[in-house]
Amino acid sequence: VAIRYGIKTIAFPSISTGAYGFPVEPASRIAVREVMSILERNESVEKVFFVCFNQVAYDCYLKLIKNC
Repeated sequence: VAIRYGIKTIAFPSISTGAYGFPVEPASRIAVREVMSILERNESVEKVFFVCFNQVAYDCYLKLIKNC
């Protein structure tokens, strides 16, 4: 959708890892993997933010992004 509408910057929250209790580690792996897959194939999105609501989520995302 971001590519279709020419969106350059987008943010994604750590979906379902709070009240719904989905584990942060697999959620962050899925999110980073999918975003990197899109970014590798398309250069129109310039900046992606992962919105982390606590330190645990932040640490998981940071670790994965550093390894990309």
